[in-house]
Amino acid sequence: MEQIKLPGIYSLFPELRRGSTAPIQPPPMEWTSSVNLSQPGQVTYFPIIGRRTRISPQQLKILNCIFEEKKFPDAHEREILAQQLNISPRTIQIWFQNRRQKSRSGRHCRSSSN
Repeated sequence: MEQIKLPGIYSLFPELRRGSTAPIQPPPMEWTSSVNLSQPGQVTYFPIIGRRTRISPQQLKILNCIFEEKKFPDAHEREILAQQLNISPRTIQIWFQNRRQKSRSGRHCRSSSN
């Protein structure tokens, strides 16, 4: 198995080197940090997750119509939809995943109630 070589912490954050006089720079605005209490001095950076995307009733109507015709739109189709609906392709991908799951759950509940 091929091993992937990752950059060392000091190449990413040279200000953490022992004896360094460089001031510690905060991470970019789109990142936040968390301190690991079990290992003092260790700080973990992770991206800030955006707010939940709300889909309007008009967008929902279009997405549902497309879902009835095609349950698995490819990347190109999601890109076109994203441009037309003014939402991200990733949001459309997630919406289709959730809608397929909702469809499966609905069938399961109906068949088990008979």
